[in-house]
Amino acid sequence: MATVPTPTTQVAGLVVPAATINSQGNLATYLAGRTESGGARKPVAKLRQTVSQSLATSGTAAAVLFDVEDVDYDGGHSTVTNTSRYTAQTTGWHVVNYTIGFASNATGYRQGYIQLNGIANFFAYEIVPAVNGQVTAIGNGGVTFMTAGDYIEVMALQTSGAALNITSGAVQCSLTVCWLSV
Repeated sequence: MATVPTPTTQVAGLVVPAATINSQGNLATYLAGRTESGGARKPVAKLRQTVSQSLATSGTAAAVLFDVEDVDYDGGHSTVTNTSRYTAQTTGWHVVNYTIGFASNATGYRQGYIQLNGIANFFAYEIVPAVNGQVTAIGNGGVTFMTAGDYIEVMALQTSGAALNITSGAVQCSLTVCWLSV
């Protein structure tokens, strides 16, 4: 869990020793991605799916499973347990973006959205018609407040009338989560 540095309260005439200031961390450096000590980083994760996943039932949403962590500075994802989930370790506002690549099929539509704690949350929602070629659903710029322990999942839905894969080819399914502020 990342700890947000708390700046010293300034009072007229107060002289704060450098050691005190340094022990509290530098908020600007923290927000730029690192604490003053260089150890912890701002909570950010980039997850990818490298194996195709079947959406076996037309018209039923399924959570996208992520097997690769390009970055997971806050330890919010596991490649072993609940691989569809990113669990917030740091309370605050998070920016969430996702990409879902669907296999070629010209029937129905494709849909992607974010689920928060198992409940559909349409802040990063997209629905696209099927075309005769690969369809990509992209949810950009969704911002949501997450308390430590809350989790999000990318949900994929297709209405082709049969099973259809989300792909690991040219367009890999991915999830990016970045903590913004408290």
